[in-house]
Amino acid sequence: MTDPQLPLFAAEAAAPRVATGRPSAAPFAAWAATAEAVRATRARREKGRLVATYLASLDDPGGAVAARWFAGAPFAEADARTLRIGRATLWPALAALAGVERERIAERRLALGSTAAVAGELLAGRRGAGLSLGDVHWAFEAIAAARHAAGREALVRALLAAASGAEAGVLVALLGGGLRIGLLAAQVEDAIAAAAAVALDAVRDAHALSGDLGEVFRRARAGTLAETVFAIGRPVGFMLAQPKPTPDAVAAALDAPFVLEAKYDGIRAQLHVQDNAVRLFSRTREDLTPAFPDLVRAGRALGAGLVLDGEVIAVRPDDPARIAPFRHLQPRLGRTAPAAALLREIPVAFVAFDALAVGGERIALAPWRERRSALEEHVPLDVAAPIRLAPFRWASDAATVIEAFTAARATGHEGLVAKDPDASYAAGRRGGRWLKLKAAAATLDVVVTAAERGNGRRAAVLSDLTFAVRASDTDDTLLDVGKAYTGLTDAELVALTATLESLVRERRGGWQRVEPAVVLEVTFDLVQASPRHASGYALRFPRIVRWRMDKPVSEIDTLSRVRALAGDGWM
Repeated sequence: MTDPQLPLFAAEAAAPRVATGRPSAAPFAAWAATAEAVRATRARREKGRLVATYLASLDDPGGAVAARWFAGAPFAEADARTLRIGRATLWPALAALAGVERERIAERRLALGSTAAVAGELLAGRRGAGLSLGDVHWAFEAIAAARHAAGREALVRALLAAASGAEAGVLVALLGGGLRIGLLAAQVEDAIAAAAAVALDAVRDAHALSGDLGEVFRRARAGTLAETVFAIGRPVGFMLAQPKPTPDAVAAALDAPFVLEAKYDGIRAQLHVQDNAVRLFSRTREDLTPAFPDLVRAGRALGAGLVLDGEVIAVRPDDPARIAPFRHLQPRLGRTAPAAALLREIPVAFVAFDALAVGGERIALAPWRERRSALEEHVPLDVAAPIRLAPFRWASDAATVIEAFTAARATGHEGLVAKDPDASYAAGRRGGRWLKLKAAAATLDVVVTAAERGNGRRAAVLSDLTFAVRASDTDDTLLDVGKAYTGLTDAELVALTATLESLVRERRGGWQRVEPAVVLEVTFDLVQASPRHASGYALRFPRIVRWRMDKPVSEIDTLSRVRALAGDGWM
């Protein structure tokens, strides 16, 4: 690349120079073409073959950045940096490059559904300067490091000016954090294993530990996956529970005796304690530490070298032993410096139910029995403590599951989690060794696909929400299953409307199709067959339980869960 108008893409860049120190000279156009080919096919195996073939053609540095981008984001999951690029930056840059008014960008976005599609259309035929993977990588580094919006805008304009028409669409999608080509992180893991000819389990384990598909690619090519480091202070993948529809199904899936714990109505989190430093991470590896200084203070008393898995819950100010509903916790989320008054008004606790490291040593591969013993040595079984131990009970049959479920619901919990006491901690996996049984009024985690303005006093907000589930664990095709009108407060609807307005793909009057990014938990009376929906099912009288800001779209429920609920209502 020799375009003198393109600045050096590095964190310290200031002058218009040619990029140096790039990790790979491989052409970005080949990555863009592969991404478009993946988007164009719905066949899961073909998607994986395309990605694996492309990754196998790259050197280690190039393959590392390419693998991260295929997962849909400019940086690794474990990397907290963001580009902070929105319409205010992208639209003026596109308008200037295409020689059109900004209103034209807005008009075409409504017609095409995304700014990325607009970029591809308006810049079609543009030759560009021949971007490499390294150029784009350093551009992202520089944009993330820019302190001011003006600096980010200048870098974005320079990058897009150097892009060809074929590159522009996927580049804008990456810049805006909206690359959606039908690939899950698990499919990128499959492709890395195939490209490097290594065992898939080894790739998965390394990804769970590192949170970086780029690092996984490098290690897979070098044959060092087994050397992936477990580091306190860096979040690892969470072990996830597989849903079961009935107590009988839970009892049938696990050998007796098995363990029962409450399923808490809060935010799943990891608590890392190293020396005097305490950090909290969400299931999406987001750093929650600034929002919970009270838990940080309490964590310092636990001792160094700990990694705990648990749930952040709201508790009642007048009785910290009593759990408050999730809606009480929501004002604490996303705060970087919560006021003392808010900490007093909405106290929280961390309920620890597993230990991944003790004394600086990883114990995740030990059986649950051993991990529980280690946990009990460090966390008090004090129901009023800010960091407390989750109680459990043993069970051998469905009758005990029903009894425990009833007790859990009576004390404000969502339901139960059943665990195999001999199972190790399968980081980043949803296997059959942890099972979950949710509320008697069954719920589904769904994603909003369309929204419509309400009537009367709700005419100003998007209150009529159409939602979908994923086709399967390996197919992220979205299938509508219903439409909900109730469940959120007026304040929540105002906030949700602002978010949905930023995700519009298509608009017709008060109705709009939106990018699938907002996850809701919904409840309903029953699931019934319906020819009106591609899923074949519809929820009767659905109601919104909550906005799941903590859950990614890749973890919403699937059609198999809907079918199970349609076939067996156990309570």
